[in-house]
Amino acid sequence: MPPTAIYISVLLLSCPQLQLTRVSPRSESLKELHKQDESSTASAALQFGEDIRGWAQDLEQLGLDMAQFVEQCRQPGSDCQQRHVLRQLRVLLHGYTELKARLEALEIKYVRRISDQETMDATLRKVKEVLREYDETFHMLKAKTYKLVGQ
Repeated sequence: MPPTAIYISVLLLSCPQLQLTRVSPRSESLKELHKQDESSTASAALQFGEDIRGWAQDLEQLGLDMAQFVEQCRQPGSDCQQRHVLRQLRVLLHGYTELKARLEALEIKYVRRISDQETMDATLRKVKEVLREYDETFHMLKAKTYKLVGQ
């Protein structure tokens, strides 16, 4: 026996946890890669759904904050000083801008990771439509607030 074969035999005999594994045929390894790819795509789709739900909850909270802001200043005798109102409006605007940026980041993050692009695109279209409605409402709120504060 050549010296390297002796060393390998001694190594295998002295370390029973080391075992020679059978190399799987190419088709089996391709099937395994395909399964891994499908599972990573499915997990990306699930994660996208969770991220969009979290984003939608934050958008809903922004809507509630906007409604609370309007109700606060609408009540008779409320103390809506110009500085306070404009500061609150800036806070709302910052939250809105942050949500828009997060949506763009989500779109970029998942655009190539999800195989069912049609479903993802449909979801993003719906979400962007809701965001557009918030945008219109926010601009109207901002214009009316500046008009009222200016009086």
